[in-house]
Amino acid sequence: MLSTTKTQYREQEEVGYLNELIRPLKPNTKITRKNKHMMKIKKIVAAFSMLSIMIMPSVGLAQTPTVVGTGLTKGVGGNAPIIKAKWEMNGPVAAALVTGGTAADDYPALQYSQFNPPMTNANNKTISICGVVYDTALTDVHGVYGDVYYPDTTALGPNHPADRQGCGTMLGSECTMVAVGDKNVAWDLFCSKVRNNNTGALPLFAANESFDTICNEQDGWIKKDVAMVYCCDKTISYEDPSGVYDVDVWAQSNGNATSDKLSNEFLYQEGTALQADFTSIAYGPATLGNWVTLPGNVTFLAGDGRPTVRNVGNTRLTVAVAQDDMGMNDRDVSGTTTWNVHYRAKVSTAGTYTSYDPIGKKSIALAPTNNYTALNLPINLSSDDEVDFGVMVDKFETAGPFTGKLWLEGQAAAHLTDCSNIIPATHGN
Repeated sequence: MLSTTKTQYREQEEVGYLNELIRPLKPNTKITRKNKHMMKIKKIVAAFSMLSIMIMPSVGLAQTPTVVGTGLTKGVGGNAPIIKAKWEMNGPVAAALVTGGTAADDYPALQYSQFNPPMTNANNKTISICGVVYDTALTDVHGVYGDVYYPDTTALGPNHPADRQGCGTMLGSECTMVAVGDKNVAWDLFCSKVRNNNTGALPLFAANESFDTICNEQDGWIKKDVAMVYCCDKTISYEDPSGVYDVDVWAQSNGNATSDKLSNEFLYQEGTALQADFTSIAYGPATLGNWVTLPGNVTFLAGDGRPTVRNVGNTRLTVAVAQDDMGMNDRDVSGTTTWNVHYRAKVSTAGTYTSYDPIGKKSIALAPTNNYTALNLPINLSSDDEVDFGVMVDKFETAGPFTGKLWLEGQAAAHLTDCSNIIPATHGN
């Protein structure tokens, strides 16, 4: 049975109306001015009617999304792997695996791992984290992981990325370790290179383990195919702070059985260094008794005439300076030797000037050694800051020109220690 809705009737009426509007004149109809005018009106009305139909918006109702909870529990089966030994060495690990490669840290005569910072801008340090993993069925080892943690009480300051904050947080992401190769490659790396390249006992062993239990060529764990060496490469930034870093290595089986972690530390040695964007200081014209200042800025740009210093070490940086007398000499004032020229300098617009006199005459071969003057306001890790230099002349003995030398030295300043707003990572697996 057919039925016609109100909507269908309305559609039929609209179509009929449009047909009537656009129906051509009957044959032999005389074309008059009135007819022409009516034809134009019909075409215009038809066009607007069709347009109104085409642009009529469609209105629909959206259902509110249904939200359901999700969850799972960790299933555990089988025996967990065991970490028999672990260590850190200079990376990448591929360089240690080649014939003639070395498996050592920067201080192979000292116990455990110690590394030097690069002390150059954007030049990072690559280390390798390695472990000997035991399992009676090595194919059951699902994953081996290395976690590195910043020193507990060292804050990095405002100019580090959000994922690098110090104060015991994890350094970057967890490091997924991979097997170095077959048992012969593993044996060569650990039992030959690590053992022989480090007189200071590089690895940390689990209880009752040693090179003998792992490396014995007859019944050692590696030769018996129940242990494998896993490694990964980890990047330490040139601007990550000096200090003691914690390292955990742990493993999981295919059945989610998790090993105990084996933990040790490595020392990122202190390295203080600065980089300057200037090679000369041009004070300009000076008049007697007036300070002349060369202002710096925070834009590190060589040749702009505005002194800037960059911290490229892994400590906070105190800038220290020394200058000769630029050939201006000294004089006797009431029995006291007084220089004819005086200097001052400061770090940052917020800093205050520190005044200092020449360390000696230009005519004498000088080496500042311990004669540097430290400026206030240390420069944080990963930071650039301005240095403003000033000069004042008490007396001109000659017409000049006056030239000399300025020495810059970086001195270590204590790390920031405010960790109140940083939540340290929870060690474990």
